[in-house]
Amino acid sequence: LYTATAELRRHIEHREKPGAGSDEQRRVRRAIVGSGLPGTDELVREATKLLRHWEGDNLALRSEARLQNAVRRARLGYKSDAPEAGDLLGSAIAEVSQQGVEARYLEDARDALAAWQASRLKRARSDLQTAIEYRDQDFLKEAIVVAQKAGVERPLLAEATRCLRKLQMEDEINKLLEGAMEASEMENLEVAVRRAHHFEFLEAENPMLRSGSLQVHLRFYAQEFKSSLRQNNYIGLKADVDRAKEIIKKTEVALPTLQENGVPEVAFRTLERDLRGLKLVMPKATDCAICQCAEEELRRVLGAVERYAADLPEVILEGESAVPKGLDRELVTQAQQYLKEYTQAVDCLTSQIQSFGKNSEEEKTPAGDFKSGLVKARLAGAPTELLDQASKLMDESYPEMWAHTKLELELLVALREADDIEELPAEGRFMRVQNAADECRNMKGMELDQVILDEVDEISIALAAERTLAVEIDQAEGILSGRIPSDPTSVSANIDKLKRACNSCDASAQDEAKRTLLPRAEYLIERLEKEATERQDLAIEVTAAVTGRGTSKTDLRAIIIKGRQGFLPEEMLLEAYAKLRKKKIEFLPSSFRTALQTNKPALCAGLWQRGVALRMHEERNGADWKLGSFEKVSGGHKLENLAMVVEGTFTQDRSGGSFGTARWRQNPCWVIRRKDGVAFDSNTKVTVSVAEAGEYPATLSVHVVRNSEHAAASGLGTVLVTGFEVLAGSTVNDDVPLASFSLPEHDEARPVFIVPSAALGEYGPFSLLVDSSDPVEVVEVKTAPRAVWRSEQIIELEWKRERPFSVAMGGGRTMKAAPMMSWYRNPQFRICLKRTKKLARRASTMTQPSGEITIDSALAAAAGGAGGPGPEGCEIPVDEEEAERLGRIFGECDIMGDGDITKRELIKAIKRNGDIASFFNLPRKFRKDDGSMDMLDEKFKNIDKDDDGRIVWEEFVSFYAVHCKPRTSDIDDATTNTLGMIFGKCDKDGSGKITKKELVKACLRDADIARFFGCKNVTADAEGRRRLEEVFVAMDKDGGNELTWDELVQFYRDNIKARTDDLAPAVLDMLNNIFKACAEGGDGHIGKKELMSACLGDEEIVEFFCLPAGLDRESFCGVMEKKFQDLDSDADRDFDWDEFVKFYRANYVENNKPPDLDLDQQAMLGKIFGICDVSGDGSINKRELIKTLRKDKEVARFFGLPAKIRQEDGSREMMETLFQTLDADNDREITWDELVAWYAEASVKVQDRWDDEEEFPGGGGPVMGALTEKDEAAAPPPSKVPMLFARLVPADGSIPVPCAVHIVRNRPGNELPGGRIAENPLLHDVIANSLFNGHEYGVESEVGAVCMLSTEEDGDVIVIPSLESKTMEGKFTLQLRSTEEIVVKRVS
Repeated sequence: LYTATAELRRHIEHREKPGAGSDEQRRVRRAIVGSGLPGTDELVREATKLLRHWEGDNLALRSEARLQNAVRRARLGYKSDAPEAGDLLGSAIAEVSQQGVEARYLEDARDALAAWQASRLKRARSDLQTAIEYRDQDFLKEAIVVAQKAGVERPLLAEATRCLRKLQMEDEINKLLEGAMEASEMENLEVAVRRAHHFEFLEAENPMLRSGSLQVHLRFYAQEFKSSLRQNNYIGLKADVDRAKEIIKKTEVALPTLQENGVPEVAFRTLERDLRGLKLVMPKATDCAICQCAEEELRRVLGAVERYAADLPEVILEGESAVPKGLDRELVTQAQQYLKEYTQAVDCLTSQIQSFGKNSEEEKTPAGDFKSGLVKARLAGAPTELLDQASKLMDESYPEMWAHTKLELELLVALREADDIEELPAEGRFMRVQNAADECRNMKGMELDQVILDEVDEISIALAAERTLAVEIDQAEGILSGRIPSDPTSVSANIDKLKRACNSCDASAQDEAKRTLLPRAEYLIERLEKEATERQDLAIEVTAAVTGRGTSKTDLRAIIIKGRQGFLPEEMLLEAYAKLRKKKIEFLPSSFRTALQTNKPALCAGLWQRGVALRMHEERNGADWKLGSFEKVSGGHKLENLAMVVEGTFTQDRSGGSFGTARWRQNPCWVIRRKDGVAFDSNTKVTVSVAEAGEYPATLSVHVVRNSEHAAASGLGTVLVTGFEVLAGSTVNDDVPLASFSLPEHDEARPVFIVPSAALGEYGPFSLLVDSSDPVEVVEVKTAPRAVWRSEQIIELEWKRERPFSVAMGGGRTMKAAPMMSWYRNPQFRICLKRTKKLARRASTMTQPSGEITIDSALAAAAGGAGGPGPEGCEIPVDEEEAERLGRIFGECDIMGDGDITKRELIKAIKRNGDIASFFNLPRKFRKDDGSMDMLDEKFKNIDKDDDGRIVWEEFVSFYAVHCKPRTSDIDDATTNTLGMIFGKCDKDGSGKITKKELVKACLRDADIARFFGCKNVTADAEGRRRLEEVFVAMDKDGGNELTWDELVQFYRDNIKARTDDLAPAVLDMLNNIFKACAEGGDGHIGKKELMSACLGDEEIVEFFCLPAGLDRESFCGVMEKKFQDLDSDADRDFDWDEFVKFYRANYVENNKPPDLDLDQQAMLGKIFGICDVSGDGSINKRELIKTLRKDKEVARFFGLPAKIRQEDGSREMMETLFQTLDADNDREITWDELVAWYAEASVKVQDRWDDEEEFPGGGGPVMGALTEKDEAAAPPPSKVPMLFARLVPADGSIPVPCAVHIVRNRPGNELPGGRIAENPLLHDVIANSLFNGHEYGVESEVGAVCMLSTEEDGDVIVIPSLESKTMEGKFTLQLRSTEEIVVKRVS
């Protein structure tokens, strides 16, 4: 045993290969047995210990050997023929890590495993990309399996998975397409293409799909053109022909490619067949489209030839080319006759003008002939320059005849333009003709031809008939829209009146009026007849409900709502309201007692409020309410401890009708959330009820909603839009409307709204009652954050089987599958932000090396290099604000949103916006006979440097630098712009100088300019004119009888800037805005009525003038009378700018700033002041104060006085002391300013209603109180990111059908001609749609979608409204609302 043990120890110490010492360990085992020694013997114990040591070492040696073998295989890297090497190594590491293997072996094994995994990942990624490229299905399957094990990136795996699925489906898709191509039905082909799109096939990758998609378009347009030709309806055909030409061109390009790629013969053959079919019908369709366009242009010019005579040669040329194609030659002949007359009139007038240059008097044209020539030329549409020249000659040579001729011309032009419906309403055109005729009759020595007088009478009769029909149409539309509530009899009477007006219009009105108004009137008659029947039936239902004995409260409520929605007059519903009230109070006491006993706080509070509103104390069963207070009825508990009470009111602008109607979101709404500091608890239970606070509203309901997740992600904040999620809502069976729900965790972007509602037209107060298991706060969403939409465009849409509407009947799409190709034919509207922000960014890139944005750099950019044609020394910084302003003006002029301004766009922009007219120093309206059109042409020519007929951004900036922004060194940019605008308005002839006559005219036109020069009323005040002349002389430093720019700037420095130099620019802007808001008369002065009107409409103005915010009108008038006397320092019954600034200095600058009270405090003080000011004279005397204390406990509590003032108990002395403290000037009256000063000094604080948390008996929850208006600021405001809201509502009278709105954006690089959507779901993204309760299409009163708008160049979106099926018809209104100005362009 001893010898064997020694041998075994030697092997253990030298640690040889696995198995070494196995013979020795066997000898030791035999020796232990054979020695006969006991187990406790020292030698036996040592031998046993060595045996265990040998076993452990041998196991470790075996594991190390196995591990090293796995490492050697793994170091060779990933091999496809040995993919398990890494897995074996991993198993070996896991197995031997607990078997005594040395750490260095394990570390080495782990490094080898990491290297092997990296090589596998690289190989898997490479194999996967190769498999995708070569599209081998088996290889791709294997590569995906390996890639999944190797951990290849998800996007690459997803791409490979899609590719495999496409490979698996390719044969099926190709067979499906092949069968559909052979068949003639387009529907089957569309289904096949849709399936291919659903499995993510692209036309660029699959030739069969490319052929199928083209065939769908070819077949559709071939059918559409055949239908159009068959019906002889060519409206809108030009756009369809242009689109079909694009398809033909794409097909002709695709055919050779398909043939070369070896696609199945059927794809090539059927595509050729469908191409031939469309080409056969294209010539006729093209001819008809040309004829239609030529006819429209000819009729446009012939309808107002005196205005569009210059277009005659062009339209005649187009017409002559269209005559062989089917155009009525009579139109072309008529146009040629007008052109002949135009040429003769122009030649005649030209020769007459030339005759005045001859020396002989006999050779000059006689006065009568000259007049006749001038009149003919004007009516023929002769050039303005020629007419001006002739007018000037006649004025100089025959002044008396010119006076007559001028009046006659005005009358003749008025007669010619009497049918111009788009320019003026019938009333305006009628008055124009009558005024012109009266002036001619009143002109001494002037006699009109009887033919003209007869025409005046005839036109007057025609316009009178048109005016009557227009009035009746407006009346009918008012009845149908509910603006004019009418009973069935009134509706029938209006039908008769409208029919008579139609007959009169048909007999007497002009053709243009007949064409425009009669179809509309006939449509309204049809709708009114249907409406009369419906309202009669509705009236019968109301009568049956009122007279029926078994009519329930629910039925009465439903019939009242139906009557309101049907626009029945309120008088017809009075009996129903009375019966509903009777039903409500019948079981009210028992219901109230039951709610009180069963611990239903919200219901209990609602029933109590209802009893108060319905005057239950006057009823026989109203014993509880006769006790006078809820506290007495409930055993000492206060109503405010029962539930939070929030008062609200339905007003005309904050009432949207019952739930489910199109205007429901206009109702008042509140945001509910947990109080700050309260932890989220998913078990927070809230019950909201709504109760009457008066006789009306009587059909209340309440709903709790929040925006959808997608809409909330757009940054809506407190703006509630369509597609909202309904968390809870009252039902028709609720005695008091209740909504119970679990309050979700607060999300600033997705707040929870409480929205009460009532029947349409029910206005009045109501009470919201909120009971919650945790403290909550309720914040009203005021009008301002809800009215965030700055821009709105309304588009009328119609889906109908008749042309041109049939083209747009494309059906719907769902997110679960790709859309049919027909869906892309629905109307498409491309939306982008107006160029304001984009141009501002573009302007910011025009930088000099110093980095400062200057006009010089803009001029250099416009000229194509540095040192452009700008004026010398033109170093004017263009800051961000100025760039924004220039971009905004440019954007408003660029109506089409294509980056440049045409002359037509400029005219439209100027007509819409007077500020743009002032910017360009042009009038608002342009006419040939007054020279305004010439001014426009000259101005446009000066700006358009390259004479291409378009003003680009660089030309616009160059014009601004030279003409609109004079240079000053010590005056800020905003003031410089204002001075430049004033100078431009005065300098009407553009000479760069202002004459005295120009200055007077400018002051007569613009009260702001008169105020700038310190003149009160130039029109009626001789003193004002004298003052203006004095100002002119003082300004004219060089005595040249003309004012230069420098003289105007110096006048500003000496007379205006010096008076306000110490005021900050922001203060001046604020003062100017307030002054303009008050000076409504535009004369530069503020009268008492103007101040009153401004204060009643704007709380900020009330606060600025230190006036009370909560008074009734009578008391407010009294306070304002005293304030006005302080403002009007010269007692001339109004105050001007200087007096206004003086008031500001006295109250805000000279250490006399009024107390800083918030709106809550002002409202509270205003309410108290109004209650105390019994006489309404604007002040409170002692008698009024004592009377008010007796009547109103709140006032007594406010002043800290008892309700009854007595001499004997000391209360009289307390009142006297307080009154003397309030009456600072000791005039025995308390004014508003004195009350405010006392309140601020005393530091009266409003108690927080959340201070105490009393429990309602039975566990009703903590005390809650409604928040004040100042807490509204905590409501999440809408995002500042530009947003678009596309809303689709059924048009008046149309039957709602399932509809939806989708907002999409093409993916980069997938733009189609015209900006249309790419016709494959893989090439565009749906960024928003009109989901409603999980459904994309629904018969709703409104559907809509919201998205953010991008300021990037490629950030345009496309709005696509659609109906669920291609067979559905409907008439809708698409409203596109946005928080920024947008450009909308229809692209399909």
